[in-house]
Amino acid sequence: MKGSAKGFVWICVSLFFVCFFFQFGCQKESKEIPITSYSDEARQLFIEARDKYEFLHREKADALLQEALKKDPLFAQAHIYRILTCAETDAIENAVEKATKNADRASKAEQLLISAFKAHYWEKDYSRAIEIYEKLKDLHPEDARLCWLHSRAYRDSGNSEKAIEQNQKAIAINEDFAPAHKDLGYTYSARGDYEEAEKHFYNYLQLNPLEPNSHDSIADLYTKMGRFEDAIVHYKKALDIDPTFTYSHRKLAINLCFIGKCKEGREVLQEAIDNDMNPSSKVYTMERVIHSYLYEQDYLSALDAIDRTIAMATANGILEEVARLKLAKCAVYSQLKDYENAKKCITDCQKVTLAKNLVPYYKDYYLSERLLWEAWVAAEQHRYDEALDKAAEYRAALEEMNDSRRLKYHIALLGHIAMTRGETRSAFELFKNASIDDPFFHYLTARAIDKSGNKETAAKYFRKAANWNADTLHYALVRQKALARKVMLSSTEAQ
Repeated sequence: MKGSAKGFVWICVSLFFVCFFFQFGCQKESKEIPITSYSDEARQLFIEARDKYEFLHREKADALLQEALKKDPLFAQAHIYRILTCAETDAIENAVEKATKNADRASKAEQLLISAFKAHYWEKDYSRAIEIYEKLKDLHPEDARLCWLHSRAYRDSGNSEKAIEQNQKAIAINEDFAPAHKDLGYTYSARGDYEEAEKHFYNYLQLNPLEPNSHDSIADLYTKMGRFEDAIVHYKKALDIDPTFTYSHRKLAINLCFIGKCKEGREVLQEAIDNDMNPSSKVYTMERVIHSYLYEQDYLSALDAIDRTIAMATANGILEEVARLKLAKCAVYSQLKDYENAKKCITDCQKVTLAKNLVPYYKDYYLSERLLWEAWVAAEQHRYDEALDKAAEYRAALEEMNDSRRLKYHIALLGHIAMTRGETRSAFELFKNASIDDPFFHYLTARAIDKSGNKETAAKYFRKAANWNADTLHYALVRQKALARKVMLSSTEAQ
């Protein structure tokens, strides 16, 4: 009897290993990166989560990933995907830690994917991420999704040409891979090639007509083109498909602001906030309320909205947003020339950054941005020696971070210092050399050249700032001013 039992156990163990190696043998032949889990149910939940994420249902994707991890707590790829779907700093750090801890249970390709995600999204080391994605593509050259992920590392590093190339490769492998069409649409839109952008957004919409993000994305293009009414139609279509698709609530509201209906826009935002059960999503929607007041140049209401948003972000552990909003508050106080409160906000940002366990990149980022704003405020107070010293510290911090992409902001900071000293020609040259494609800096460039007397060139930059048509804090700070100056210069030209 004992011999029979031992024989039975040996057969079971043998069958397990046959199945195990058969599974991995099949995965090796797959065109796509394997998905290693001991639970078929967990694997299916992961695939559903990945699909949800790719159509911008982040909260739903995160809930599915958590369900998958209940079925298989050692599921390394599911852990690392949460770096894309959750907003809370502690949750992201926990995802990275558990993915790393369980990486040896996954395939070689998944181990590389975990390393790529860590470099890309946790450390913001885009060069390293690109290098790892290249190694992954040697293993899985026919994986369209991998080409798309590779494109995003190039996009985030500022290399739009390579991003386009990788997305085109994804479509060559699978012409129906929708996320690549969407990202090509956004890349071409950012480059001002609206015809090519519309083609890819239309493909995205045709492939997924019942996905709200398909309408939301083409609406983003129409917003950028200044076709606000057309954009509003598509945002409403997205919400008809899924009334909980908060991205479209936010952007519908902002388009209402763009056509002068800020109060109506805030009503849309408040409805979304009231109905949203996700704290991080609420915070991002509340930030659009801040913008809505800034588009009206109602700075006191904006400050009140910032305080409410900081309180919500703090209570829910969304620490990077707390740090960012402290500096946003500094920018608003600077508009009011209330420099003492502006400096207090910079100090508060530093306290948050040092006291809390932020993602490593963001800790360094906000500590360096604090120096930029210290220099900025000192210049506005005409404390030029202090401003130049802080500017030098800012450059040194960027060099220590090896963040060459942001050195252009140091050049623009020197332009701002020159501007406050009345050196308008020098300021214009510095802003021009910085070459920052951002409405806030286009507006500063316009002001500098306007003061030096070149109205024609100034009008060009005021138009670029006024017609930016993409919602950001920087755009909210300057849109009305740029529009007013653009109209004034246009009237002068007409005379």
